[in-house]
Amino acid sequence: MLPNTDKPKELLKLDTDEDLKKLKERCTDKPIVILCWAEWDETSQNLKQMMEEMPKVYQSVFVAYIDCDESDLVDTLNVDTVQTVVILHPDGSMRKTEKIEGIKPEKLTEVVDRENAFY
Repeated sequence: MLPNTDKPKELLKLDTDEDLKKLKERCTDKPIVILCWAEWDETSQNLKQMMEEMPKVYQSVFVAYIDCDESDLVDTLNVDTVQTVVILHPDGSMRKTEKIEGIKPEKLTEVVDRENAFY
């Protein structure tokens, strides 16, 4: 269940296609950065910990995560591996969805910085 605030102050967990649809409806002017992670993957755990701090820092980006072992969203987002970040841009932005597989912590920060600055 998604919180009712305009800009969540915490990392959102997406479980279903409906969760993603609702978030996209709320994010009409900001990108959504989604981490695809797994509990058993140490690098994924580190990336998720980094993302937990991002809603407090970045005002122009929504951040969320999906558990690759529990969510069918991996199929919806066409994700094959953990440590993948999917960036969904708002409708009308003319920017394509981006997918970065095997993302490293320093690259994650770079990507979120870039998106935050763009919007």
